[in-house]
Amino acid sequence: WQLSTAQLDFSMPERFELTYIDNSGQPARPVMIHRAILGSLERFIGILVEHTGGAFPLWLAPQQVRFVTVTDRQNDYAAAATATLRARGLRAAADLRNEKLGFKIREAQQAKVPVIAVVGDREVEQGTVAPRLRDGSRIDAMALDAFADWLAERNRPGDGGVP
Repeated sequence: WQLSTAQLDFSMPERFELTYIDNSGQPARPVMIHRAILGSLERFIGILVEHTGGAFPLWLAPQQVRFVTVTDRQNDYAAAATATLRARGLRAAADLRNEKLGFKIREAQQAKVPVIAVVGDREVEQGTVAPRLRDGSRIDAMALDAFADWLAERNRPGDGGVP
């Protein structure tokens, strides 16, 4: 992997006829040092995507949570839950399409969304969500506020986040 570089350049000082006065009072030709912390942003992003396989940690994922509904009856609750998480600074979206639940979950997993929050009639009645991680593991249902807190605790670089 090549990200940062430091290079000595002998030709540019020559080309621009750069000089300085050395300790003996004589003109001398400097050596330029070029540095690039990341080489290029494109290279850095490419290495990051390749290293993670596009499965970014929670804090870096473009979409951190996707609510998926079982039927259209849960759409209002999912939309309100999405707005709640967004108000807390989380990047959330809701899949309100009239598609089968398995299809929506599979699409979210393929998009590498870290957390998929399933919403059915029981979740609407109880004011909860049933989260599952992109690796397929499930977490016990929890109240929406507790879910937002759970996400906020894991939404920091370097603390492991969500697999």
